[in-house]
Amino acid sequence: MPVVSPPQSNTSRGQAHLLSQYYGINGDSPGGMDSTTTILSRKFDVTQQLLEVSARLADGKDLLNDAIATITDTNATTKMSKIAINVIRKSVLPLMDIASKMSRKSANLVGPIAGANYAHRREEVSRKKHIKSSSRKKSVLSTKIIESTGLSMVNVFVNGHAPSDKGYS
Repeated sequence: MPVVSPPQSNTSRGQAHLLSQYYGINGDSPGGMDSTTTILSRKFDVTQQLLEVSARLADGKDLLNDAIATITDTNATTKMSKIAINVIRKSVLPLMDIASKMSRKSANLVGPIAGANYAHRREEVSRKKHIKSSSRKKSVLSTKIIESTGLSMVNVFVNGHAPSDKGYS
């Protein structure tokens, strides 16, 4: 007589997914699924992804510097400037989006607690509120970029993490 397994609910499917994806355990058999799906191997893979993101961000910085040099060059043609702007739009900006998503995903995998993402978002909101409340009124000639909370957040990050020998301050 064939063995019929009971239908799975969403909860049991979610638990099976958790067991297989995070812990590397197959719920149908007592042994592990595959030796390459252990927590340490996942953390190693995530570390490799973070190192790749770091290398691509360094490449993106070089692209951005080249584009800025082209755009600000008085001898550059309009076509050269448009090409530089397209490099920024089609390569550098998507690179930053991808790096942000990969970093966030990696932080969730290597974080010691499950609520790290929630705690980070809460801290970010608190920092933004503090920056908005402490900022002074800008002159009428201020641009949207200068008034941006994001610019303040980036400047605080850069000033807190930039090596002193690079001359960023």
